[in-house]
Amino acid sequence: VGSEMGIRDRSDVVWSADDRHVFYTRLDDAWRPHEVWRHEVGTDPAGDVLVHTEPDERFWVGLGSSRDDRWVLIASASKTSSEVRVLAADDPTGIPRLVAARRADVEYSVEVAGTRLLITHNADDPDFDLAWAPITCTDANQWVPCDVRRPGERLLGVEAFTTFTAVSLRRDGLTALRVLPHDDAGPGGFGPGATHAASTSRSAQAKKSVNEVILWRIRPWSYQARPISPPPRTWASATTSPRSSKESRTTENHGSVGIS
Repeated sequence: VGSEMGIRDRSDVVWSADDRHVFYTRLDDAWRPHEVWRHEVGTDPAGDVLVHTEPDERFWVGLGSSRDDRWVLIASASKTSSEVRVLAADDPTGIPRLVAARRADVEYSVEVAGTRLLITHNADDPDFDLAWAPITCTDANQWVPCDVRRPGERLLGVEAFTTFTAVSLRRDGLTALRVLPHDDAGPGGFGPGATHAASTSRSAQAKKSVNEVILWRIRPWSYQARPISPPPRTWASATTSPRSSKESRTTENHGSVGIS
C-alpha cells in the first residue's frame, strides 16, 4: 500500500475495520499535517477522498485509532487549543463527528472506553480534569466531571482497558499512575479509586493502595500508546530525542499498564 500511495507528503496512517480503506494525513509546504485523506486499497490514489482539512495554520492535524480499533480519531490542536473528531472504523465512508468544538485556551483529548468517552481537559483548571461523556457526544455541555485528581496533581491523560482505567499524572515531581476499577454502579463508571498518599518516599510507597503505582524514571510519554494530539505538545517524536536501549527496556516492563 505504501508504494501504491506514495509516501512523500504522507504522515500518520490508520486502517478501517475491514482493511479495505486506509486513512492518512498529508503535509503542507511547511510540513504541517493539515489534511486527512481516505484511500481504498487497489484503487488509483488520484481518486482518494478528502475527509478533513485544517485551514488554520496554527493547528496541526493528528490521526489515530482507539485502543479497541473500533474508532478512527482525528485531532486538531495548537499550543493552547484542540478539538477531536471520531469516526466508526466499520463505517469508513462516513462523516467524522466532532466531540466538542474548539475553544480558546481549552485543550482536551479523548479516550474511547466502551460506550463512553473519557476526556482529559483544562476547561476549568490548568492542571486538567477528567470527564466522561456518551460515545455520541457532540458538545462540551455533555461532559460529566469525574473526581479523580487530588490537590497538587496534574493529569497527563487516561488509558481505558477492559476492567480498569489508568490515569497518568504528575505529583511531587514524579510521574504516577492511578488505576480506577470499572464499576457501572459507581460515579462516572468507576469503583473506589486510589487513595492519595502525602508521602512519596519508597517506604511509604509500599504501604499505598494497590490502585496506585509510582513509575520511577519513566517519562510521561513512555507508556502512552497511539498518541493522536499533534506536536509540539504531546508527540514524543517531535519533542524528544530517541530513547536509549535502557529506557526502551524499562518501558517494555511497564507497557501493559499504559497509551495517541
